[in-house]
Amino acid sequence: MAIRRLRRHARNNGFRPVPNPRIRGQVPAPKELPRTMQILVTTSKTFTVELLESSTMRDLKEKIEDVEGTPAEHQFLVCLSRNKLLQAADGDQLTKLADMGVHNGSTLQMVVYTGPRE
Repeated sequence: MAIRRLRRHARNNGFRPVPNPRIRGQVPAPKELPRTMQILVTTSKTFTVELLESSTMRDLKEKIEDVEGTPAEHQFLVCLSRNKLLQAADGDQLTKLADMGVHNGSTLQMVVYTGPRE
């Protein structure tokens, strides 16, 4: 009874309850955060590179260049879990890492190519 009187009093005095979107199913979907992955890269030393899952081979090589200092054009990467060379031609630079079989926790071996010896 008391609840009905309170509601009637609120309605008569111009009080309008604020609709709760959670009750009505109008909750906006939470924005998804960009997913990241960590890749272990081994050369003479071992280090971890953190990238987005949508990253390309070019992004990976630029990140390695920032950390290691080796120019991207001198890097050859081999995925140790698949024994697969990840760069066969220059056209592979825009290929996504996920399409090449590189995922979170993958280990890559970097081989540095400096050019032919004279």
